[in-house]
Amino acid sequence: ALYRKYPFLNCVHVHVGSGKMGIATLVAGISRVFTFAERVNKELPGRIRVLDMGGGLGVNFTGNDPQATFPEYAARLRAAVPRLFPSHPDCPFDHVVTEFGQALSAPSGWLASRVEVVKPSGTPSNVVLIHFGADLCVRQTYTTQHRRRLEVYDGQGAAKTGA
Repeated sequence: ALYRKYPFLNCVHVHVGSGKMGIATLVAGISRVFTFAERVNKELPGRIRVLDMGGGLGVNFTGNDPQATFPEYAARLRAAVPRLFPSHPDCPFDHVVTEFGQALSAPSGWLASRVEVVKPSGTPSNVVLIHFGADLCVRQTYTTQHRRRLEVYDGQGAAKTGA
C-alpha cells in the first residue's frame, strides 16, 4: 500500500538478522524479502530498483577463524535466490547493497585509545574510561556475548597484564 501511495519509494531496506543467526536464517530472510519485492514490482512494474540487505554474518570475537565466509554466504544466496544478483539477466534490481558491518570490520580493524580513568569496582574487573566505545562497542556494553579482544600497553609501549 505504501509503494502505491508514495511513488518516490523505490527501495527495500531490511535488516534480516545479525550475529550468530547463521547463514540459513539470513538466506531465508533475504529470500522472503526478494519475494516481497517481486510482488510489489508485479503490481507496480519497475518500482523497486534497489534492495539493501542489512544484517549479516556473525563475528568471531575471540579468535581468527570466521564463523562463515562471504563467498559461502554468496553461494548460498545464489543457490536460493539466483535472480537477486544484478549479474543475472532477470534480476529486477539496478543495485543490491550489502551491509556486512562487524563481519567485515571487526577482524580487520584495530582501535587505539588513551585510558583516562581506572575506577575500582570492588570486583575482579575494574571500570576503565577510554575514548572509543560509544558507537563502536555498543553490544559489548549490554551483553557478554560480543566480547572484544583487547590488549593493553603502557605509555612506553610495553604490554600490560593482569588487572
